[in-house]
Amino acid sequence: MSRVFVKSTAPKQPTMVNLATLAPRLLAMSVDSARVFMQQAAGILSPAMPAWSALKPKGMCEIPETECPPRCACEIAWEAGRGETLRCTIRVTNASQTGRTFTFQATPFVGAGGSSATIALSPTNLTLPAGQSGVVTATFTVPAGFTPGRYEAEILVQGAYEQCVCVTLEVQGEQHCACEVAQGDPPVRIRAHRWHDHFQCAEPCAPQPVGKPGMGKVVTEFATDTNPR
Repeated sequence: MSRVFVKSTAPKQPTMVNLATLAPRLLAMSVDSARVFMQQAAGILSPAMPAWSALKPKGMCEIPETECPPRCACEIAWEAGRGETLRCTIRVTNASQTGRTFTFQATPFVGAGGSSATIALSPTNLTLPAGQSGVVTATFTVPAGFTPGRYEAEILVQGAYEQCVCVTLEVQGEQHCACEVAQGDPPVRIRAHRWHDHFQCAEPCAPQPVGKPGMGKVVTEFATDTNPR
């Protein structure tokens, strides 16, 4: 049975407030570190010294920080056997202020078997107005020639800049199972009817065909009572 895992790698964007408070935070960390060093080394400063947050001038702002978006915007992990078909949808959103066309292209899988099979994409491009989203369907049937093991590919997303969806495929080998069943004549079981009656009942273990003469009846055999009452 195939399995699919999807992981988003998009980072949280910093706010302007967080970006505006970098310099005072760095300065506060430096002052606090110096105060701790002086307390431990010379014992000059009093432990009751007020925190830097109380001494920091009001109205100070911090320096904004930003990070580059990751190249791998999303991760797809597939697990399947040869011959299985896998599907996944990719939602693309135009977060800019203007309309934009996005194009999509899949690279060949690279792995244990070295096959050049690629993921099928539909559609291969989307024209999206500002703030709108579209969906691309990725489909792949594991070829019979794929050697069991790990394969990797990328779905390239080209808009204002290039990102990709990272795809990993774990091809599983065939599962072999063996079981042995031995069967002879229809079995019967023998049990004591009642301990004080001193005889046994023989019953068929398997259901018998309805209407077959001589089948399905209880057969009794009396045993010799060696301990008369």
